[in-house]
Amino acid sequence: MLNPLFRRHRNDMRSRVRDAIDAGVGLYNRSWDLVDWAAEEGAVQGLASQVLDWCRETAATMRKPYGLDYMTMAISVIGPENGEVATANFGVLRPEDFYAGVAEKEVGEIVLRWESDGLLRSPRSQKLAVVLFSWGDLTRELLVAG
Repeated sequence: MLNPLFRRHRNDMRSRVRDAIDAGVGLYNRSWDLVDWAAEEGAVQGLASQVLDWCRETAATMRKPYGLDYMTMAISVIGPENGEVATANFGVLRPEDFYAGVAEKEVGEIVLRWESDGLLRSPRSQKLAVVLFSWGDLTRELLVAG
């Protein structure tokens, strides 16, 4: 007898999560024009530093209900018509990962690898885009929505 009630509650929760994600709750994005960076030799390390600085600043603004500070990150080289030329996903991260953690190391390595592969200076590469998703923002939205 209780099974239909649990099923309805689970479907209602899925619907609320889907609606919040569709509305952009917890989604942060930023891009850098690669044409600006292609002209400067050795500027790739500066680009990686700017990406990490933006991630740190953004993480500081995210909601952290009950200490939930997890986020997911993806970084991509974007070409014409917003097509992905290269992409990397970082899975679940925490703010400290951007300070001498896994993300700080890997962002630098990925940007340097893309530079050595010629992806950042290619005519088909137009911008570097980063997306962060805050699990704390989503959780807070669902708690407020009741």
